[in-house]
Amino acid sequence: MKIGLAWSVGLAAALLVTDQLVIKETPTLSRFYLDFVFFALVAALIPIGIFDYLNRRWVKNIEDQLPEVLRIVSQSQRTGSTLPRAFEEASKRASGALAIELRRAVAKMSWGVPFEDALRSFSKRVGTPLVRRTVSLIIECYKIGGNIEQVMEQTASYTRELHSLRKERYAQTRPYTIVIYIGVVVFLISTYMMFKSFFIPITELAGTGAWTLGAFSVADFKQALFLMSIVQATLSGLVAGKISEGSLTAGIKHSVVLLTMAYILFMFI
Repeated sequence: MKIGLAWSVGLAAALLVTDQLVIKETPTLSRFYLDFVFFALVAALIPIGIFDYLNRRWVKNIEDQLPEVLRIVSQSQRTGSTLPRAFEEASKRASGALAIELRRAVAKMSWGVPFEDALRSFSKRVGTPLVRRTVSLIIECYKIGGNIEQVMEQTASYTRELHSLRKERYAQTRPYTIVIYIGVVVFLISTYMMFKSFFIPITELAGTGAWTLGAFSVADFKQALFLMSIVQATLSGLVAGKISEGSLTAGIKHSVVLLTMAYILFMFI
């Protein structure tokens, strides 16, 4: 995420500097200003969105496999294996991103790193609340002892149920995301109609002397409406991500889509 943020800031800064150079040389080319505002904002958002998407997909893969790994650990313990040995067996039978992380933890244990420290390192790398809680529970059970395989089964059931609840939440909040898209589309259509049916006629009247607008022109009105649409699209996309996935950064992809819609609309005005 930090790399994505650095790339975003660099690209946006480069475009804005170029923008200022272009405007300084050709101050009347407001279309260039609008273009650079759009592309600078998109250049700032896309890298963050890509890194966030890849990180979320990686975390989702790990959390999807976690219940199955805990079940394997429980089965291995029923056959008499110790908890570290059970995790080593699970790392061989698991798949995806979680298998890679488990093999790293097992490799550390083979180098002499204590079992608890290896699991804490794994928890710190993944960093999600679910993984942190699960690892803390496993470490405490390992320290205390007792019927660990039963605890593993109950933990696997808990993580599976929690994952199911998250899917249900996403399905329930999806209509709200659609409503946000509809709201932005209505706003853009209203903006287009306002510009064509109100601002252009009054500027024509101003040209005949029947109406006065001071120093304002059609380009000024267009620029103001465009910036309003940019703000509306960006914030609406972030809100959509917060509602559907619980994170503002998850809404960046929605913001880019809505920004593109706004830009395309203003290209035809």
